[in-house]
Amino acid sequence: MSMAVPGLIIAFRGSTSTKQLAKTSAQLDAAAKGTYILNRDLDTISRLVARLDDELEHIRAMVEFWMDRVDDHLHAQAGEEVARQLKRNDAKFMDQLDELEEHLYLCFMTINRARNLVVKEILDLHPR
Repeated sequence: MSMAVPGLIIAFRGSTSTKQLAKTSAQLDAAAKGTYILNRDLDTISRLVARLDDELEHIRAMVEFWMDRVDDHLHAQAGEEVARQLKRNDAKFMDQLDELEEHLYLCFMTINRARNLVVKEILDLHPR
């Protein structure tokens, strides 16, 4: 008897019990849920990194804008404006970094939890 699962084909011997099939099905469901959650976490991290990249690009463009407009007599004024803008953007940038750090930490925790569950399932399937 064979059972097709998206992306996976499992061959069962004729003597496989309904209980074993239910257990295997539950394991596959748990793996699918874990994969879904991990994909969502990675998508979130990707978006956070893109936001940080956009913010850095904005800061770079702003500094370039002000430095291109520097005349000899406006040099100090342009420098002050750059410093003011950088100070204003610093808190926002640091908040975004903190959010990314938190999501990375949570993602690693999810990965470790899933890995531990897989190891537990392997050990439960093959007792010594």
